[in-house]
Amino acid sequence: MARHVHAMSGRRGTLVDVNCGALPRDMVESLLFGHRRGAFTGAVESVTGLIACANEGTLFLDELTSLPLEGQAKLLRVLENGELKALGSTVNTSVDFRLVAAVQDDILERLESHQFRRD
Repeated sequence: MARHVHAMSGRRGTLVDVNCGALPRDMVESLLFGHRRGAFTGAVESVTGLIACANEGTLFLDELTSLPLEGQAKLLRVLENGELKALGSTVNTSVDFRLVAAVQDDILERLESHQFRRD
């Protein structure tokens, strides 16, 4: 369905498909938002995050409820401001993408157990 929504959207960018349940918890921020060289041990080069890769296109977040609360908060900030900041960067980058998300869990149950943000 996400591919169809993207294809019909007329957006020039690509569809970036992310399975949130498969993202290593300690790398969520780096993978989604990117990082600059030297931002953490092992960051030997700068990496563009998946959100920036979806610029002018569509970001499909499958299993969204698997995203840790910290990642949810940072994603919300991007959605509100249209900007992201890579780890280790002092510069905000503007992004414009369509977000499509899917969940397998009972989202109301996740809200009540404080595993998913209400906002």
